[in-house]
Amino acid sequence: MVSRKTPRIAEDTHGNRYQEYPDIHSKPGRGRIGIADRNAVYYDCKKQVLYFCELDAEGEVLVEHETITLSNSTELNTFIDEQLRDSSKNYTTTFGDALWYAGKLAQTAILPVGQARVYSLRDHFEIGRQRTAHLFGISPNTVDTQLAAARNKIESAIELASLVNAKNLT
Repeated sequence: MVSRKTPRIAEDTHGNRYQEYPDIHSKPGRGRIGIADRNAVYYDCKKQVLYFCELDAEGEVLVEHETITLSNSTELNTFIDEQLRDSSKNYTTTFGDALWYAGKLAQTAILPVGQARVYSLRDHFEIGRQRTAHLFGISPNTVDTQLAAARNKIESAIELASLVNAKNLT
């Protein structure tokens, strides 16, 4: 698991248990991707908007200072690379790292962005089904569908790569 913070077990309104990470905001479809001191950057997955916020002592949003609308996921990855994953300071959160990884996966053209994001959160960062659905503002069934499709495409790509490698070795 890649998370820098230990998750706690939480329960949603339907009694479903899931792992809750301290660095993931509770607003549906919005997750904290970066934090430094008492400032944070949130990303709204549906609207593709970055929110720059000041936090209070408890880590809750006090003031939203600025918003930036992104035109695509490449812009999000560029922002994370340039602003949050700076080599001298690493401000990314678990969700920020997962979105960055998903962006890199999507750039390979093996997976569409939505499948790459679900795959990244579920399989690499071990974020639960309910939490993943909450963060992206989609249903848990959509999470399952996108995850299954992503796994199938990745498995097919691995099989193809193995065949090509075997052919090149003979």
